[in-house]
Amino acid sequence: MMNYVSDRENLKILMNLLRSKKARIQIEAFHVFKVFVVNPRKPGEIILILFNNKSKLVAYLRNFHNDKCDCQFEEEKALVIDTLLGLQSNHTTRQTAGAA
Repeated sequence: MMNYVSDRENLKILMNLLRSKKARIQIEAFHVFKVFVVNPRKPGEIILILFNNKSKLVAYLRNFHNDKCDCQFEEEKALVIDTLLGLQSNHTTRQTAGAA
């Protein structure tokens, strides 16, 4: 599983599946996508893709299946959004560490 969530091509596929016209595919893609986002050992290239797409992803997820009455889904979605908002690029992280 770690190899799968460390591969940038897999992340790109899932990000495209999130935009599928079929709701079931979107939901299933979200459940795999969240593993990429909340993985504490994300490789730099995964962080960079998520960081570069952060504003679009957050905007999309804030409106993602708001019609679902599923508390667990809403909590997971909030966790993914919060994690995305907390992302910093490697460049920003290095600057902050160098300033300390």
